[in-house]
Amino acid sequence: MHPCHAPPYIGMTKVTGSHNIILLRFLDTFYKKAIMDDDLLISIPTPTQDFNDPSIIKIIGVGGGGGNAVANMYREQINGVRYVVCNTDSKALSDSPVPHRVQIGPGWGAGGKPEIGRKLAEENIETIQSIYDEETKMAFITAGMGGGTGTGAAPIIAHEAMKRDILTIGIVTIPFLFEMWKRIDLALDGVETMANEVDALLVVNNERLRQIYPSLSLPASFKKADETLTKAVRSIVEIITMHGTMNLDFRDVDTCLRGGGVAIMSSGYGKGKNRVTKAIDDALNSPLLNDRDIFKSKALRLAIFFPPEENGSSMLMEEMDEVDAFMKNFREDVDTKWGMSEDESLKDEIKVTILASGFKVMPGTELEEPANTPLTGEQIDEKRRREFRRDNAYGNLKKNKPRRRTYIFEGEDFDNEELVATLENNDVLRRTERDMVKFREISQSGKTY
Repeated sequence: MHPCHAPPYIGMTKVTGSHNIILLRFLDTFYKKAIMDDDLLISIPTPTQDFNDPSIIKIIGVGGGGGNAVANMYREQINGVRYVVCNTDSKALSDSPVPHRVQIGPGWGAGGKPEIGRKLAEENIETIQSIYDEETKMAFITAGMGGGTGTGAAPIIAHEAMKRDILTIGIVTIPFLFEMWKRIDLALDGVETMANEVDALLVVNNERLRQIYPSLSLPASFKKADETLTKAVRSIVEIITMHGTMNLDFRDVDTCLRGGGVAIMSSGYGKGKNRVTKAIDDALNSPLLNDRDIFKSKALRLAIFFPPEENGSSMLMEEMDEVDAFMKNFREDVDTKWGMSEDESLKDEIKVTILASGFKVMPGTELEEPANTPLTGEQIDEKRRREFRRDNAYGNLKKNKPRRRTYIFEGEDFDNEELVATLENNDVLRRTERDMVKFREISQSGKTY
């Protein structure tokens, strides 16, 4: 068949498996020959030029680490997104199963130097700009911090998205401890730079993965990092695309993440007794939290997925008590919204997806507002008005929300077997003021504030 009569889908056929690379290399060679041979004039776009998919979400993997993560997402086939890999290394690009590939520079790589990755990105800014189109409303920029291309080029790629008012989410990893301090310092510098170029940033600490999964092999550890990033993206996409009794949508996610600082995105599953609480605990046990206190978030989106009613395991009204117990741990002024939907893939499980934002770049730097800040006369009047309105609407149904309390343990408390046993048997999410009093009575040394 003469190439001019070839079917229009030749350059965009979706293929999977080990023959991807061979086919893509053949197509690349075919396109190059078509350009050079007057008898082979065709107008079929190359895989790297096709950005016309109507999806509003684009996932861009930058450098080796980011490229591997996006390749994993591509294999997992998260619905409703477009995938792009971007690298200074032409060999790494040719090995990627992702058909949309963008090369920055001559293809020789960045030699592990962020300054070279950044320089190549700046010199090829028009190539980077071609990644985005009018349909793109949300962009995930994923990269491994500490290398040359990811650390140097990812902030430039994110900046171009922000210029177009695209909701821009950075998802980056920082190295294992065995990768040594030079690389770690480069990575942390990259995190700080990236944080200034995105609406929200998710940081995954590979060392935390190693602690959670100590029995994994080294290759499996890196694969787990890729899976963790995939889980984060899937969490967001599921919230945006959910269809159910109460929906969350793109605008809800946009409000939560736009200018939201460091973010947390995770999902968890639970079954049996207290399955909602178990699902929440599973989500909160994710490496994605990176030791952050979710209850210090400024904005929260909560999506609950449950089995269809016809299978007899649908969510019950009484299970909303578990959601209530979880929400009582947050500040009253947290920006929150939740949705719920049936999921036919669930048999007897509950799935909970949590999206939270408003954290600082470095964990533990979130400062509590002073508890004794004096209120103005207007603030006192407004507080009384709101309390009256709540009482009028809920009456005796309203449960008193306990005041947030902090218990300070003394050194000898850790030798108190009764206290340790009591803490272990007391669910963190369900601790009450009465529990705090009990801790104090047992220890006889700690202080409650």
